[in-house]
Amino acid sequence: MKTTQYFLYTRNRPDRILIKDEWILRVIQLPEREQIQSDGRIRRWGKIAENDWRVLRVVLLEDGETIPGVWPLTSWPGEGRRDKWGVGPMGKSVAMNDGVGP
Repeated sequence: MKTTQYFLYTRNRPDRILIKDEWILRVIQLPEREQIQSDGRIRRWGKIAENDWRVLRVVLLEDGETIPGVWPLTSWPGEGRRDKWGVGPMGKSVAMNDGVGP
């Protein structure tokens, strides 16, 4: 996986530490939704069966390979809350809302 320094830095955040590389690669290769941003970056979304069918958004740079960031969501954009995944007691996954949209 080709990533940016920002991706590596944010990978250790509590809401992103649970995200597996295989999930990221799956969303890149088989996205359920895709959107090209005005700056040329590519947003791809996919549901993750192994994590209660939560949605993972992966952003790629214009080259279509480099990952600057991934965002865990609990629903599709525009379909209700866009909370991030978090870690609760005993390492269980819980939803977190930091008040910031993706």
